[in-house]
Amino acid sequence: KNQFAYFLFPCIISCIILLVRNKKMIFKILYCACILIFLFNMVLSASRTGLIVTILFLGLYLLFNDRMKISQKIVIIAILAVLGAIGIFALYRINPELLLNKLLRVDSIKTLTGRTKIWNVALDVANENTGTVLFGAGRFKGVEAIQNANMKVTQFHNTYIEFFVSGGIIEVLYFISIYIFVLVKMIKSKKLDKKYKIIYVCMYVAYFIYMFSESLGRFSIGGSDCLGMIFFVTIPLLHANIIPECPKLEENNKGEY
Repeated sequence: KNQFAYFLFPCIISCIILLVRNKKMIFKILYCACILIFLFNMVLSASRTGLIVTILFLGLYLLFNDRMKISQKIVIIAILAVLGAIGIFALYRINPELLLNKLLRVDSIKTLTGRTKIWNVALDVANENTGTVLFGAGRFKGVEAIQNANMKVTQFHNTYIEFFVSGGIIEVLYFISIYIFVLVKMIKSKKLDKKYKIIYVCMYVAYFIYMFSESLGRFSIGGSDCLGMIFFVTIPLLHANIIPECPKLEENNKGEY
């Protein structure tokens, strides 16, 4: 469920980019419908982290985009709050088990659904000595320690801890520097329109928070790893270096904009 929610997260971001890019109302309606469908699927996936991070991204974009007036933003936030409250109440009436036991899971909030136990075991492995702190103990050793603790998982459910256990502080700094480089490159780009920069900044804020609860962004051959590498590194870099959007050529076709 968490991996499915992770796939839906870039889908929603892509719809926002297309929604901003296209001016025809028919396409705007289509992309809004897609966003609602993806959000509905995310709710059914019962991934709390994915849902919270997606709402955070949408909320940040709503607050910081300059395409709407403040009064419009307040109205939209109020409408969404009312619709959200109605949706939660309706879900409680229709399927209280889905809301209480699968979405909220109150009984497991203290341990973050067992994540804190996984993190403690992984950190014990990484803090074994100075060498493991600097250069890591290796991912397989960390996974082995978790499984020896009778936890049937192969991920640490925290990207930063994943990097720390695998390659120590050196790997943590290495991967963070990659994302910082992409973010700075994108922000400083003179070719990228401001409307896209706002989307990407909101995306990265949500994504960096997402990393605290899931193992994302590893440069590996897995499906979710490839998605993270392409969508959160390659595409922003390519987009930051594209030819800026231009009006259509004049009828005389002189080649001037």
